[in-house]
Amino acid sequence: MTRSVRSVGLSGEIDSACAKDFDALLRSLDGADTVVLDFSRVTFFDSSAISCLIRLRKRMLDGGGKGTIRIARPTQTVRQLMELTNLDRVFVLDPPGADDAPETPERVHHFGSGPMTDDAPDV
Repeated sequence: MTRSVRSVGLSGEIDSACAKDFDALLRSLDGADTVVLDFSRVTFFDSSAISCLIRLRKRMLDGGGKGTIRIARPTQTVRQLMELTNLDRVFVLDPPGADDAPETPERVHHFGSGPMTDDAPDV
């Protein structure tokens, strides 16, 4: 059995205004055994985005997989939200200060109206 890993870089503000687009992006990853999401360029993340992640995990589990979703290089904002909601126990978060780039993302998807940030390493 071949295990598939899908990797996507994220950028910008993931909130209720773009939750539909974020959910569509995550649906495009359906069927993967493991999903790696590089959050190093995410500047804002809210409960609507968390709901999208939970739905992805449910679809992965319903499909017979382990539902492994790795949150790679989360910003402090993302890490705090995951810890406050105890979702750091559900998703695999890179440890603080982890600078190792995840697998080369298939693509980087920007959310929100602002420009992509240049302060994070290129993905």
